[in-house]
Amino acid sequence: VVISIAASNLMKQREQLFHKLESEGFSFANAIHPMSYISPSVEMGVNNVISPGSVIEAGTKVGDNNRICINASIDHDCNIGNTNLIGAHAYIGSCSIVENNCILEPFSNIRPFSKITSSATT
Repeated sequence: VVISIAASNLMKQREQLFHKLESEGFSFANAIHPMSYISPSVEMGVNNVISPGSVIEAGTKVGDNNRICINASIDHDCNIGNTNLIGAHAYIGSCSIVENNCILEPFSNIRPFSKITSSATT
């Protein structure tokens, strides 16, 4: 199963549906577009949707239930939590942390070594 709800105003429902199906024993996959690039050293959870042109660099950890939109770029050694929406063309600088339930609007630019706390919107 892959849940593909991506609208910023529906992320809470996405999280609730994920946990409901998880508690009922459903298994989840990731939907990764073939025109994205994910370093082989990336550690990734389940139910992540990765759009075309997205890049996730070496040493990054991506949790569960994230939506990474078209041409988003996540630099090396970042830590992306759970149920985040990373908008189109967003950039997350190296060694940054995005906790849980965050919304990074399209074209967001997160500087290296930043920390985006849970439920933040940029």
